[in-house]
Amino acid sequence: MMQNATLDDGIQQTYFAHIGEIDTKEGTFSICIQRAVLTGMIAPRGLKWLLVFNGDSELVARYPLPNAEPLWCEGPRIYLFGHGYVPGTSADPRVESLYDTDESPSGNVIDFSASIHRPVITRETAYGSSGGIEDDAWAR
Repeated sequence: MMQNATLDDGIQQTYFAHIGEIDTKEGTFSICIQRAVLTGMIAPRGLKWLLVFNGDSELVARYPLPNAEPLWCEGPRIYLFGHGYVPGTSADPRVESLYDTDESPSGNVIDFSASIHRPVITRETAYGSSGGIEDDAWAR
């Protein structure tokens, strides 16, 4: 998988990890995290992506993850540490209603139930993700 996750010139990979698999109506996909830095800088900026690979280890999707840390996969969902967002993705309507139109909705779950190319940010109360079972999953 790592061989198929090439980066552009000027970007150096610093971390690559397989965190699990998700099962969707489109099949089973491996989920990895890739971190990198921009090279040639005195203080290199960090980058992080969620990578989705098919059964042949081909990269089928790459999603930026600026402020979330994936923990585990379960069914079609990826559970995050804390609340994060994935730029360019939609949010569950219940989550979206918590935010003003100029804010980015965040959640502790990325749900691929609709499609591997249409993830949805949502929130669930899950021990180990976003405060545990005592957490109010719908509070900001």
